[in-house]
Amino acid sequence: MKKLSLVLCLMAALTACQKKTDTAKTPDAASSASAAASASAQNASAAAPAAESKPAPFDLQSVPVSTVNLPAFPYLDYPEKLERGYRSDKKPQFDEVYLIAGKELRRVEGQVLVRHFPHTSLNMSALESQRNYENLIKSLGGVKVSQLMPADAEFKRLYPENESVLEKKLRVLGINNGGKNYQVYLLRTPQKNIWFGLSIYDDDSGTWLMTVEEKAFEQTVSLTKAEAMADDLKKSGEVTLYLAFDTDSAAIKEESKPVLAEIAKLLKNDQSLQLKVEGHTDNQGTAAHNKKLSESRAQSVVQAVTALGIDAKRLQAAGYGQDKPVADNATEAGRAKNRRVILVKAN
Repeated sequence: MKKLSLVLCLMAALTACQKKTDTAKTPDAASSASAAASASAQNASAAAPAAESKPAPFDLQSVPVSTVNLPAFPYLDYPEKLERGYRSDKKPQFDEVYLIAGKELRRVEGQVLVRHFPHTSLNMSALESQRNYENLIKSLGGVKVSQLMPADAEFKRLYPENESVLEKKLRVLGINNGGKNYQVYLLRTPQKNIWFGLSIYDDDSGTWLMTVEEKAFEQTVSLTKAEAMADDLKKSGEVTLYLAFDTDSAAIKEESKPVLAEIAKLLKNDQSLQLKVEGHTDNQGTAAHNKKLSESRAQSVVQAVTALGIDAKRLQAAGYGQDKPVADNATEAGRAKNRRVILVKAN
């Protein structure tokens, strides 16, 4: 009996120890939930920096309006003793340009003029040239608004586009040449906004200067009417049109829709007329890509005119890409002439 009692006592003690061990290994529900919530919060905190958003739009109202009497556009002149050969006689163009305002890459439309010259030809230091233009801009009421430069790591992180694309948008010679001391100033007047870009090349040899006067677009080209198209077809057998498409796309922009209506009218006025729609591009990109793009654009025109009630059998599309230029592709003006659609009389 004594032996049996001793065995029972040992078994009871072992069972009690096992329960304590199991209890210690199994956390209660509240502890589990707390641990899970903590882990979730840590994961969210770690992921937060990866979801960086674009900067807020720059507040134009933060710059006071200037009432200073302004000289004529472009407001800032070359250094007085700069030789004529270093001066550009380019006229301003209505165009778009991107400027850094605050930390925003801001798109602006208006009269744009870009100039650059070697200040070293005047025995002028980079700092002297920079200070001259800074003082002139400030004397007109201009305020520096850029908080980043194109070469900054933060700018490249916020706007991770191809550098050649950004250079074209900003009109600078290089993201890493002149992009290390790039500055933008805003001059607000009661009538308009005027932007100035100022930079010194990295080797300190030249000054880059840009003036942008914001203004609304003024229509300078009228529609090609159906009657004028008919005259051109009679005289030369073709009509050249400069339709607007989305960049690198066959989607026809809204402003070109009235021209399509005139093509439909042309075909309705002459029921026997049949047309070949030819697409042409500049030489930017590969030849194979440009040929495909030109074919797609010609087909878009055919589809759009057909949708206006014209029998598709009267139209055919063809794309020639960059194979038939009519101007020099080395200049933007030449490339613009080469990006065209031609209507050719097919009967």
